[in-house]
Amino acid sequence: MTPRLTRWGVLIPLLGLVLIVLQSELRRRSGTEWPLKIVGYDPRDLIHGHYLRYRFHFDAASSETACLQGQRLAAACCLCLEPTSDPRAPEVRPVPCEAARECSAWILSSEVQPPLRYLIPEADAPALERALRLHDAVLRIRALSDGTISVGDLELDGRPWSEVVREAAEPRDE
Repeated sequence: MTPRLTRWGVLIPLLGLVLIVLQSELRRRSGTEWPLKIVGYDPRDLIHGHYLRYRFHFDAASSETACLQGQRLAAACCLCLEPTSDPRAPEVRPVPCEAARECSAWILSSEVQPPLRYLIPEADAPALERALRLHDAVLRIRALSDGTISVGDLELDGRPWSEVVREAAEPRDE
């Protein structure tokens, strides 16, 4: 085998990997960002290994009953996202997917069905679990044009979770 073929044999897979990473990063940065409130999926064990298990919390008062099947959204329904006067709390309402195209942004029902997991460093798990019980949790997502989401940062009371956990661990001067 010639050295030229060997170089191409190494470069082509490497180029493919770089393209996959670039595509993933472009997807993560596209769409519109929305803060969505989350709650623990299993209140007895919020943190499991390297993951926070959660579910999105939506106001059921404005729900379209045709889209609800108990606690779950019907497969033919989407979530319509609209801005409100409070930038930390968008209006989220279930609508049939055919009507979702008229929304500012929309999410497929399959994207928000539990169980959902957020990766965290395992060393921070106990402190984060305590902080989640004391603070309102919001997950920043990006609603992409195809109805899927890209998960962003976890915030507690409007601040990055790592900052809240670090402050709680610092000794206090009294």
